[in-house]
Amino acid sequence: MNRFFDALLLLTATSLAAATTPSEPPVSVEIAPGYQAALQSTYGAREGAVLRSYIVGSTSEALRSAHGECSLSLDVVLERAAPTHPTMKQQDDNPALDPFRSVYINGGASLTGHIRAADGRTLATVTDSYFADQLPIVSAGKDPWSDARLAIGQFTSKLVKACRRQTAAADASAH
Repeated sequence: MNRFFDALLLLTATSLAAATTPSEPPVSVEIAPGYQAALQSTYGAREGAVLRSYIVGSTSEALRSAHGECSLSLDVVLERAAPTHPTMKQQDDNPALDPFRSVYINGGASLTGHIRAADGRTLATVTDSYFADQLPIVSAGKDPWSDARLAIGQFTSKLVKACRRQTAAADASAH
């Protein structure tokens, strides 16, 4: 019975904290049109949604860490990504591939982000690219997109840092 009340108390506290946390700025995530078809045909139809969810999750986490100091719109474009381990489609296409023991060099991602003012003007553009080009630096994670996730985390950190600077500059010029 005590565990039930503890869980209820935790749920209530979490709900209240979420209700009092400033809302995050809008984030849009797109896959570059030239890369979308290659992503689907090479890695599988579901992989675009997987990568998009990684980007949204990483961006949301970075924005929460910014504690409301980034209040501008963010547009993210996944320019290119490559897996560290075979995706389900690659394993289906080639049964000799092992989901964990087969490792690809050059897993990672390249992203571009635009920080936009309320009127849609681009205030800053952030680009970042990381591909593990040597076996010793390949991520030890077993997720097919392990190195892409590292790249996404690096990118979102830079994007939110730039957004904080732009928000501060916009606030300073408004006063």
